Amino acid sequence: FNSEMKRTWLSLSAFFILVCPLVTHAAKDAILSAVNASIVCNEKLKGKKDARYRGCQVRTKTGRQCQKWSSQSPHKHTMTEKKRPRKGLVGKFCRNPDGH
Repeated sequence: FNSEMKRTWLSLSAFFILVCPLVTHAAKDAILSAVNASIVCNEKLKGKKDARYRGCQVRTKTGRQCQKWSSQSPHKHTMTEKKRPRKGLVGKFCRNPDGH
């Protein structure tokens, strides 16, 4: 498999599992995590104060759960994918988009 074939296979596998009514939510979550990890996750810390980090961690180094970027609760913020494209502001992946 080359990387493009792997992405296609994982996408088709994820689609099948997500639409199959007999698959549990836990199994669906595991498949989605595997697909996300194989396509978009890069756990390498990069940039000023890790501003270019694009991994799939959902907890900070100190164990706090990261907030969904699409949510304004529990913390209000102005960071959105539309306002800050290419900063990886998707899901509730931990990010430091401005490097502060």
